[in-house]
Amino acid sequence: FYRKEKFSFKETIKSNLWDFSLICMLLWAGISTALADDKLFALQGYWYRKDGYYTYLVYASMYICAKAINSEKLKLWVFRWIAVVCTCLSMMTLFQYNDKLFEMLGAHGEGLNIYTTYGGIFYNTNHFAYLLTIGILAMSCLVVVEKKYINKIIFLALFGFNTWGLIINNTFGSYLGVLFGIIFLTIILTIKEKKNLFYMMSVIIVFIGISICVNILNNTLLTNFQTTYSDAKTISTNDSGGSQRIGLWKYALKCIAKKPVFGYGPEGLLTPYYNAGFYNDRPHNEFIQHAAFMGIPGLIFYLTALISIFVYCIKRISKLNIYILLTGGVVFGYLVSSFFGNTMYYTTPFYFIFLGMLSACSRKMLFLDKH
Repeated sequence: FYRKEKFSFKETIKSNLWDFSLICMLLWAGISTALADDKLFALQGYWYRKDGYYTYLVYASMYICAKAINSEKLKLWVFRWIAVVCTCLSMMTLFQYNDKLFEMLGAHGEGLNIYTTYGGIFYNTNHFAYLLTIGILAMSCLVVVEKKYINKIIFLALFGFNTWGLIINNTFGSYLGVLFGIIFLTIILTIKEKKNLFYMMSVIIVFIGISICVNILNNTLLTNFQTTYSDAKTISTNDSGGSQRIGLWKYALKCIAKKPVFGYGPEGLLTPYYNAGFYNDRPHNEFIQHAAFMGIPGLIFYLTALISIFVYCIKRISKLNIYILLTGGVVFGYLVSSFFGNTMYYTTPFYFIFLGMLSACSRKMLFLDKH
């Protein structure tokens, strides 16, 4: 829709396939909601998730608003904003982690007791980690694009601090998301912006340094890597692996086989899981979740959107604006973490903000790199 040439429906579809795919996904989710056993539940979600079809519409609105962002300056502030938010929340982790700091807060510190330990203001540590995945990768991008050296140093320090918070949080799937996001960004800069590769190397050094130091203190990361490797080897027989995720995945796949077209509707797995003896309502894998809630067509629409947008960007990597490519790194990192996570009404909107900014890659003005 952004081209000035004579309108071509075929070219419009080709250049915005991800938008059309996501529209189809949203419409398909609407049909799945209408066919759900508990329609009110599918529409509104429930008190913990609040992730029904109404919330899907909120995700869509966040995507559309973010897609409309044209200014590089405004994009920069989006990155900065989420970096500051994550840092403030990680400060809560610091106070909860250190007894002396906790005591310094006096009566005010008692207020931290109502929050999940190392989980920020969220219900669950995993939920905080989903946000940290996006925020930490955004900070790594800021180290690259900030023009003032003092800003680069500040965001590099914040990157290190929040990486510490993520490791203490102990959500390994999100740690892997950050790891693969950094690898993705490094590859992008190697191809597109070799002059900025030095700044990315500083990010890598800090990431490795923080990881090694924290692991020396509590052995968390080494244990997680060993456990993940062991679970991967026994995935066919060990349903308790991955914090019981493997069992949840397997049963969700059985549910998908029963309702492959329209699925169970949003939040539709609560009863099937409960009847099967599980104390979870989600498969802890967003791709399997989408297939279970919206059927296999819903997942296909989602994957088509993601694959088409990344293929489009990769083919034009030498021409696209650096902000678009770095945003792609943030989205890629989140997608890796989503293989082990869930959508949540208070974290997923941040993902769709960055996906929305990435979706504007076909806009002609974004082919002019002003950085």
